[in-house]
Amino acid sequence: MKYKNIIFGSIFIFLTLLAIGISNSFYFSKLILYGFCCLLLMIYICVFGYKKSLIIYGLNSLILLLSFHLSPTSLVYILLFGPYAFFKYFIEEKSFKLRDETLIKLSYFNLSLLLLYKPMNELLLNKSDVNLFVLSIILYNLVFIGIDYLLTCSLTYIERFAKDKLK
Repeated sequence: MKYKNIIFGSIFIFLTLLAIGISNSFYFSKLILYGFCCLLLMIYICVFGYKKSLIIYGLNSLILLLSFHLSPTSLVYILLFGPYAFFKYFIEEKSFKLRDETLIKLSYFNLSLLLLYKPMNELLLNKSDVNLFVLSIILYNLVFIGIDYLLTCSLTYIERFAKDKLK
């Protein structure tokens, strides 16, 4: 790897760890900070490609596991938002119809949510025994659609900004 890749990678790792560490302190900003971490990884994918981004994601995951162990904070990033950056970038690169793209993303999210239902409730609702399973799934899907839209807008803006600066 070149020095530029290593420097940018370490900055992205630091920002991700900082955002996830802050999300432990502030309850209302958790999803925004996870979305920010996902956006950082998507930017790294755009700039340096999949292979180098997998290394950064792996290092992020390892450091999160060493820092936060198997807490809901680390699990939600490692199993949902980290892989989602790769998944989203791949799906949007293939340029499906918007309806198909949304269905694929929601399918991914709901499968992940089934695996992470208990950590998501502990992380977001601060409750370990939520009896409103269907309502919380609907709420998570609505929030996910909002985060996905914000990620798409942010990434589109960043790509446009980068193209304008490189001309």
